[in-house]
Amino acid sequence: MTTDKNNTPEYQTWNRWEKIDFLLETTSEQFKQNLLDKIVSSMTEQEFDNTYEYICRTEDIARDYQELDQQLDN
Repeated sequence: MTTDKNNTPEYQTWNRWEKIDFLLETTSEQFKQNLLDKIVSSMTEQEFDNTYEYICRTEDIARDYQELDQQLDN
């Protein structure tokens, strides 16, 4: 593990994109297949709800079957 002059571990200087890139570059295919489950499992219900709302809103995805039906009817 690399540290800087302040003894900060290298990974603590990375942003979330650098961290996820590192995991994707250095882990097995099996780990990668389960990565989404691992991330979701680590979140609180509120954190996941906020993320779910954000993804659905920004990608124009129905949040439930009722909204899906409404989108299909339009």
